[in-house]
Amino acid sequence: MQINHLPVPGYSRLRDVLAVIPVSRSAWYAAIAKGRVLPATKLGARTAAWSNAYLNELLDRIEAGERVL
Repeated sequence: MQINHLPVPGYSRLRDVLAVIPVSRSAWYAAIAKGRVLPATKLGARTAAWSNAYLNELLDRIEAGERVL
């Protein structure tokens, strides 16, 4: 299965992450709580996002068949 990767450098907000990694919002935050996924980086007072480089690594792991979520 071919997964689209995100442009590097850059950051993606939650809605963009969930568009590329098709899981529910609650499943994503459960994976963060379990330590399987890194929490978002705060970019401002009300803005948090994940590094596209990290998300691409995560996508590669998912594509390789590793269970990360």
